Amino acid sequence: AEEVDLASAVEAADVVVTGEGFIDEASFDGKVVGGVVDLAAEFDVPVMAVAGAVYDGAAERVEAISLVERFGEERATSATTDCITEAVSAWLADRA
Repeated sequence: AEEVDLASAVEAADVVVTGEGFIDEASFDGKVVGGVVDLAAEFDVPVMAVAGAVYDGAAERVEAISLVERFGEERATSATTDCITEAVSAWLADRA
């Protein structure tokens, strides 16, 4: 985060999209998703987390999309980039 000056990028952003393979409570304890969520909160920037799966009520801590839930396991694992693009595009369109 320091190397790429993530704080400045988040401060200048309208929204932040982050993600990992799956999001659970551990995602907020020293991992990228938790760090990004905390940093974005400092600047009052909304965050969308994209993951293969979302567990343990993690969606209560950050707005999150489960690719498996939304697109099914086969498509989520075989066309991941397409699924991410569709999910984030839909989320952004809903915010407009």
